Amino acid sequence: MLFKNFGTGPKLKDLAQNILNQCRTKRIQATARMGSVLSATLLASRHLIRNVASPMKRKLLIALPLLLVALSLIVWFVDPFLVGVFFYVPLLAAAPCFVIGLGLLIVSKARTQQTSQPVTLISAGVALACIAWPTVTANRWVHDRAVEDAKNYPELVNPLLEDYRLTHGGYPQSLEQLPSKPPVPRLLRTSFSYRSDGKGYSFAFAQPGGLIDTWDYDSTTHTWHLST
Repeated sequence: MLFKNFGTGPKLKDLAQNILNQCRTKRIQATARMGSVLSATLLASRHLIRNVASPMKRKLLIALPLLLVALSLIVWFVDPFLVGVFFYVPLLAAAPCFVIGLGLLIVSKARTQQTSQPVTLISAGVALACIAWPTVTANRWVHDRAVEDAKNYPELVNPLLEDYRLTHGGYPQSLEQLPSKPPVPRLLRTSFSYRSDGKGYSFAFAQPGGLIDTWDYDSTTHTWHLST
């Protein structure tokens, strides 16, 4: 009864085709509106970055990620002695900058004078402290963990070395001769970290932050000894 007035045959096909065309048109219009909204959002963001943000802020947006990457590399790879030399100086300079800047700020407020020098000194002191102190602390923590991992490694690899000795009659000349082994800590990845004469073996690595300090492990006593 619903399609009685519409007839059959070509008329019904035309009606169905018209409905499909209308649906496609509405879908295209909805897609176009969504595209317009996205375009407007992108244009607004571009306008905000170009016109609202100052050139200095844009430079900071570029410089901050690069600074974080550089500090991360320093924390992970640079020896604590060098980090201490280069970062304790800014850390010590931060306190005078902050104190002098705070004093100038109090004097300028008392004299009702507006000056940017106290704020600049305070900002410099805070910036130096915020960069130097976390870098030194994180660097020390990373290398302390590396030392701990290196000292724990002989206990992990000792059963494998003993199995090799029982099978071949002596300890391997290199850890690469083991069929399998735990991941080697980064402080023990040098060529002189593991040594063996077949009857015994030893581990050694340089103490991070020490100029000539070296940790030595002896398989006969199963202890570490710090030599300077």
